[in-house]
Amino acid sequence: MERDTGRARQRLGYCPQFDALLELLTVQDHLELFASIRGLPKEAVESTLVDFKLVKMADRRADLLSGGNKRKLSAAIALMGSPALAILD
Repeated sequence: MERDTGRARQRLGYCPQFDALLELLTVQDHLELFASIRGLPKEAVESTLVDFKLVKMADRRADLLSGGNKRKLSAAIALMGSPALAILD
């Protein structure tokens, strides 16, 4: 069996039940971090900010977001780059 973990990371999104956000990172920092882990281009970050209506809060730290916006950011991370499979817990 052949294993291509890089390709698997690009095709899989996961949104945990409890937000797994880093308090001191901004919304944009989170998206850039997870885009780089998944091997997605920088354009994925910009389009995700727009698609999830996160542009106005891109520079806001995660610990300052409302509960709903934390969930929105978690979902955006999971769905960034249109993964083939997204697991939403």
